[in-house]
Amino acid sequence: MTSESAVLWTRTSRAIKVIPEISTTPGFEWPRVLGPVAASDGGDFTAKIVAAGLEPGTRYYYRFRSGKSVSPVGSFRTAYAPTQASVVRMAFTGDADWRFKPYPILAPLARENLDYFVFLGDLIYEWNDQALTTVVDDLDGYRMKYRENREPRPGSPSQAVHLRELYGAFGQYSVFDNHETGHSLDPAAPPYNTGGATFQGGFVNKTEGYRARMQAYREYQPVREEVLAGTGDARTDGTHRFYQAYSWGANVELIVLDDRSYRDARLKGSTEPDATNCGRTMLGPVQLAWAQQALLAAKRRGAVWKVVVVSSPLQVFGGPAEVGVDMDGIKSWAGGYRCERNRLLAFIDANGIDNVVFLTTDNHYTAVNNLDYETVAGDRRSARRPARNAFEIMTGPLGAGTGTPPYGRKVGVEGLTRREADRKILGVWHGEAADDDGKRLGLKGNDRIGLEATFPGLDVAGIRGTGVIGVGDPLAFASFRSFSYAVLTFDATQLLVEVKTMPGVPDPKLLETDTAALDEYESRGVENTLSFAIRAR
Repeated sequence: MTSESAVLWTRTSRAIKVIPEISTTPGFEWPRVLGPVAASDGGDFTAKIVAAGLEPGTRYYYRFRSGKSVSPVGSFRTAYAPTQASVVRMAFTGDADWRFKPYPILAPLARENLDYFVFLGDLIYEWNDQALTTVVDDLDGYRMKYRENREPRPGSPSQAVHLRELYGAFGQYSVFDNHETGHSLDPAAPPYNTGGATFQGGFVNKTEGYRARMQAYREYQPVREEVLAGTGDARTDGTHRFYQAYSWGANVELIVLDDRSYRDARLKGSTEPDATNCGRTMLGPVQLAWAQQALLAAKRRGAVWKVVVVSSPLQVFGGPAEVGVDMDGIKSWAGGYRCERNRLLAFIDANGIDNVVFLTTDNHYTAVNNLDYETVAGDRRSARRPARNAFEIMTGPLGAGTGTPPYGRKVGVEGLTRREADRKILGVWHGEAADDDGKRLGLKGNDRIGLEATFPGLDVAGIRGTGVIGVGDPLAFASFRSFSYAVLTFDATQLLVEVKTMPGVPDPKLLETDTAALDEYESRGVENTLSFAIRAR
């Protein structure tokens, strides 16, 4: 959505033309009728249209007609005009693995009072079976995966389709991550997760398999159709543009980045020398320059909060030397694209861009942390400096595997409540307690998870969290082994962050074989696990 337009989406059961209708009332007393849109086999019977000429900050309802048939009604709000000093309320989460359908955490999310929702990566999972031995690998397969997540779970007592309800409840923005660009089991196939990697004299993002994956994403998401050309960058020209900026009133600039289409090849680990190589890129040179200019433009227009959406985290979680295992890994900015991470954060600092909030999912737990950078971009031993008051909120999944980090170390949590287990995990991760093998390693040399009491603007008295003890307790900023989403409320003076969770499912096979377990899972509610507020600079 922009302040004057939105992309409307539907899918039909056969090749027909549909007539979109849009209204400011749910009863469609005075609908505006748009031109017909064709749904055909060539697009898997999906159809979308840009509704333009809309009013800023207005709730709209939409539906599609074909003869006497009428679709269910969807709703969205247009963005507030750039000069409107409006409160903005949004939510985000990600990671929808079909094995965890019907995603009961989405039922309360769909009831939230939101201006918009950000579906932050891994909207589908490419695996075909519970044992994770086969995957889809063509256009029809990926289309099926998008349909699968919008259909009832076989054997479900409720036959609920919460994801479909969520799509209808709010306007949304989305990004894709490694499962929409899923890997192939063919050893000769390109590394589809890294669109900017070279392959057979070209780039992965120009291969037939990558384009098929992106076609399915475009068909099933309300994204605009724009192809980049004339940038002068071979890896960028000819690709679809998925990075955009949206002004949500005077208080919020939403900057959505694409960190899959142009990133360089994966490394084997974060300790490889190339992990700090300043010739490696996550965003690609064209998008990186655009992102920097988008941040500057938001500052110039006086937007209070600059909200940056990325599918991979910027936080530093620690490598083998710090925590005994490679928690930074091969996907994150710190793990394989560290120099570009430092350059982006240094740009924010050097240009005095305050109130930057990064949003991400991907790691399947909640962790909030302030962001600093190495002052010599390619040298991880150089001094670190805060990127102003920038910080990152990572949460999710909405329904996918959850584990007990630091992964690869033994941290027994049997018999503990969820929050008692969270505290034990943090203690081991931070090096304040030994793991079950007696090893005591922690985030030495790195920032601990959580916002310190001295973080600029943190309302220490307003911190709330289940099981939190005192000021500076990192438990106020972390949650593990849970499904979750975050609700963010922005105004001219502060940001309120609320993270809501429910227990995760350790083994999704149980949901296939135990009807009582599935019934209990579907009936779960959410807990207000943590909340805090940041005053704007």
